[in-house]
Amino acid sequence: MNGLVDIIDRYGSIDDMPKPEQPEITLSEKEQISLLEKLKAAKLGDIDGACGDESFIDDENEDTDGLSSVQLIKARRKRSDKAIERYLIRLTEMAMSIDDKLLAESEDFDQYEKMYLFYLKYGDSAFVDGTMKKGVYSYNGYPVLEARDKNMFRIESVTYDKEAGTLTFEGQCRLDAVSMLIGVNASVINAGTSKDDDIDKTPDRHDYALTMEPYPGDDVRGFASEPFITGQMFSVTVKVRMDSEIRFMAEMVNSAKVNLKLYNGEGAGFGDGSIYGYRDFGDFILRLKNTVIYVEPRTEENLAKAEELYLKDELKVFGEGYKETRKRELELKKLAETGEIVDRTLFVTTGSELNAGLKRVYDLMPGEKAVLAAGEPWDDETREKAIDLIFHSKTVVMDSPVALLKKYRKREGQRFIQLWHGIAAFRKICGDEPYVLPYVDALYHRDYDMLAVSSYRMKDIYAKAMRVDPSRIAVTGSADSDDYFDTEKVADARQRILEAHPELEGKQVFLYIPAAAERDEDISAVSRKFGANSWSADEGLNPYPPDYDKLSEKLGDGQIFAVCPDTSYISGSGRGTFIGREEAVKSGFASRFIPKGNHENVISLADFTPEEAISVSDAVISDYSPAVYAAVLEEKPVSFYCPDGGKQGDVTYIDYKNELPGEIFSNQEELENYISIGKYAVSVTQNNFRKAFLVKADGKAAERIVDLAVSDQPLDFTLDVDPDIDQEEIAAENMQNATERE
Repeated sequence: MNGLVDIIDRYGSIDDMPKPEQPEITLSEKEQISLLEKLKAAKLGDIDGACGDESFIDDENEDTDGLSSVQLIKARRKRSDKAIERYLIRLTEMAMSIDDKLLAESEDFDQYEKMYLFYLKYGDSAFVDGTMKKGVYSYNGYPVLEARDKNMFRIESVTYDKEAGTLTFEGQCRLDAVSMLIGVNASVINAGTSKDDDIDKTPDRHDYALTMEPYPGDDVRGFASEPFITGQMFSVTVKVRMDSEIRFMAEMVNSAKVNLKLYNGEGAGFGDGSIYGYRDFGDFILRLKNTVIYVEPRTEENLAKAEELYLKDELKVFGEGYKETRKRELELKKLAETGEIVDRTLFVTTGSELNAGLKRVYDLMPGEKAVLAAGEPWDDETREKAIDLIFHSKTVVMDSPVALLKKYRKREGQRFIQLWHGIAAFRKICGDEPYVLPYVDALYHRDYDMLAVSSYRMKDIYAKAMRVDPSRIAVTGSADSDDYFDTEKVADARQRILEAHPELEGKQVFLYIPAAAERDEDISAVSRKFGANSWSADEGLNPYPPDYDKLSEKLGDGQIFAVCPDTSYISGSGRGTFIGREEAVKSGFASRFIPKGNHENVISLADFTPEEAISVSDAVISDYSPAVYAAVLEEKPVSFYCPDGGKQGDVTYIDYKNELPGEIFSNQEELENYISIGKYAVSVTQNNFRKAFLVKADGKAAERIVDLAVSDQPLDFTLDVDPDIDQEEIAAENMQNATERE
């Protein structure tokens, strides 16, 4: 559901949309309030509290014996969809039994939840048959949506282009939830020349239309986790005009205009969540007040005035205690912006210790060195230490986004180097992820002097995902990949695993590395109850492992199927460790892949990382795990078990049909046939994959990174382009190989 456009798409016009009948309310007010309590339970995911009797969840018990993994997924999803449909019918019956006044005036629901209840009761009519007056959308005379609500329109990023003399505002918008919306403009007018109700009469006014794109991260979902209102992200660029006002105006179909309140996020720089504040751009300041952004000359008087007004308004909200909070904020800001820069190299990681690649660079880096290894969130003492180290070190080398870089800017004379974690991106990252605002994520990466990547293909990918100029991206190879050319380290990992699992000695080992998705607590209660969840083949990664009992029977003498889940996709785990691999492995999303039977030929290697486990393998089987890069580097034959048919290939940077470095098995029978062959070799496609994604993997990436880091020359990688590889030729060869496989 997404406002007027979606409705017109379905009905042709608003006039053709069927009009709902007014439900007759037969229940007493006490009974209606009881239903409201059940709906409140529903919004919290408490299905027992909402419905009590759960017989409506049950469906006919079809026989699932003998079904393939794909058929089993479809059968479970079918049952889930039917259960959710019946649940929504039950919620609709409740909403239709409650008077509009009680729904609108209930304090237990926010405005989007109230809109949802009106939608359950009246269908699409709830979006189009209301009225808009002074920014408030009402239905049947009851106010439902406030266009000036802080979650309706929010500025998340403000970028100044000094050369072009422009400001770019970007942020989130839910205004399309009001189907009467025509569009939103940013209007630049002379300061003090208008009031909210007469902006159209203002002389010398310039309007700039906002562009809108879908943003799933701001979607509003219903009580059964179903999509309800589509979130959007906006962007608009305006000319900087001194002594002017910038206003954002929403225009409705009835010619009404709403002067929007300008809430903002931390990335905007005014003060997180406030509708007051200011930002110093050096040439001028922007001062935010409720519905207006003032563009003012940068003078000490204007800065003092802006700070005074900001503090005054924040004290109204947070009380006198905010004075100390603000004092501390300004102290930390001063710490980040002033003081001597020390000739040392700081290594920053979100884990408890340096990862393999960062450690290699650390060992080779000359001169004074320091390490900051502390996952966020930070207490005040750690934050001050981090600011002091980061903004007073000449060179800073990191392997993940650092939150402080979003708040403070690199100082003159500093050099920031980002190695990123992992050998190369497999699944989409940063601004390419569907639930990430690309312009907010870009704030983490805006000050990199060098971003080290594994190939020219990755250079293009990272430039787009992080909004980093290609001139600052160096194809050095990943320092993480150097480990796979360290024969002693590989041999040590193999020895440790064989000591723990002597049964692997002399056996043909198939290593299965499934990519586990999020943690159990990230799944809504409704999804968990009905068996529909974010790891279904429609929304997440592969949900089900092979049937280990059947697989055990099919394995030949001397063959072992070892399982080692990749937990790097589980929130807070993996290479930027917050919860750690041990805890991540125990989460439901990883533990479901661990063999539970007593099979001697199907075992778990979850006590080791996938990269370590590859050392004992003869062939590697995965789905969406970036560990395949390590397998390719160790020249292990790679294949893919994807019972969803590779549907999640669109969340990766790989052309799943043509570029995967191995065969794809869509069901267990195909997997078993592959294993039964008994002989495996690295394919042409796998070699091409290495050329495309790991061209600089040679064990010397850390050396190249250090050489550039200590160079006294400006870093510019504009000319760092692919000199040898014909990507079109590789793509054509891969397509031919894919055709032959089919």
